[in-house]
Amino acid sequence: MKIKKMLALPLAVSLLSSAMISKKVFATNQDFIIDNDPVAIGFSGSCSPNMVYYSGMTGSYYDDMRMSSSSMVGTFYKWHYPPVNFNKTYGSLSLVVYLNNINFTDPYAGYFAENYYGGGDDAGTYLTVGYLNQNTAPSGWSPTINCNMYSYAGSNIISSRIYVNQSSSNYNCLGADAIHPYFYY
Repeated sequence: MKIKKMLALPLAVSLLSSAMISKKVFATNQDFIIDNDPVAIGFSGSCSPNMVYYSGMTGSYYDDMRMSSSSMVGTFYKWHYPPVNFNKTYGSLSLVVYLNNINFTDPYAGYFAENYYGGGDDAGTYLTVGYLNQNTAPSGWSPTINCNMYSYAGSNIISSRIYVNQSSSNYNCLGADAIHPYFYY
């Protein structure tokens, strides 16, 4: 019985130290998963008119997704999230995308992150995160795409949107489901 008590104190101290270290690590990083139709407060989405909502889709993230009804340049989906303020003029973003539908066929879907300067919707610049071939990407979470973010206006980076844009390739369908951005600053 004494041995159990003697082991319990060092274990408790060790766990407390780990928790404190973990908390410190996440003070300069932020990540979350956001679905195409989020229900969490502060998260939302918007899209072009030809991005059709599908529900009851087994295999998709939370059983729903968006997909373009036609191959039209300018088709997009935006994931909105509470502003991530880097408090710096530079930082990095890693992004993984959930793709699990055979009809997601865009060979060069472009992913972009907003660098928001304030002043209303789209009052900033979009930085290229990267491009994914949705037609050949593995089912589930995609390989990671990375981007360095810089503020060209000299102000702090504030990001609150990521969007995917349909490529100019003919006869493809752009898909949008969940994303998992990870911000380093």
